[in-house]
Amino acid sequence: MKTLKKKVSQNLVLYAYLPGFFIIVLASTSLLSAGKQVQQDSVTIRNETFQFEVTIPKSWTFKKVVQTDPDEGMRTGEASFSISAGGSDEEPENWNGIVFNSTGSSDNSQPFVSIYAHRKPDQKPEEYAELFESTVAGYGGKMLRVNREFSVGNANGFDYSYNLFIQNRYVALYKNGIRVIIHYFFPDSDTTLFYKHSPEVESVIQSLRIE
Repeated sequence: MKTLKKKVSQNLVLYAYLPGFFIIVLASTSLLSAGKQVQQDSVTIRNETFQFEVTIPKSWTFKKVVQTDPDEGMRTGEASFSISAGGSDEEPENWNGIVFNSTGSSDNSQPFVSIYAHRKPDQKPEEYAELFESTVAGYGGKMLRVNREFSVGNANGFDYSYNLFIQNRYVALYKNGIRVIIHYFFPDSDTTLFYKHSPEVESVIQSLRIE
């Protein structure tokens, strides 16, 4: 079984449970305000560079980040994770990802979700699906549910649930040469909490739009 990497960078402490990059971000930086308000209990965040948007519960906190492409690390067996989040209130110039509820507390438990995009004009969903499955197996994880024919709107890809120390859900969706990944986990061995928040995470996934 491969060992997992811990990476410390300035004010951020990142713990990576790979693949899918289970992360806990402890930061002294303040969270960015949400994007345009859709209705009283939700907000929509949009990335113009990668032409995707997602609607989340208003109660979720989030931070925009720079997410590295996981593909090469998975291929070489050196999967790793890095974030460039800028200053205390600074939005990264080329942000391509969003981390949700990374500073939540046990008194107000929230689902940990990351969403990030990369340009993949020549990659077929099944190619990445095979790479992802082999990486999960390589780290001693267990696939719990496999759906290689998953779609949201006109975006197509796959939807996996797996256990790698904790339970995870990992969705990859493709449209117009853009791949958007949504990774959900709850940092606790008690899967009750994972399933408790699954319906609201499902709503977030179904809200994803790639132009």
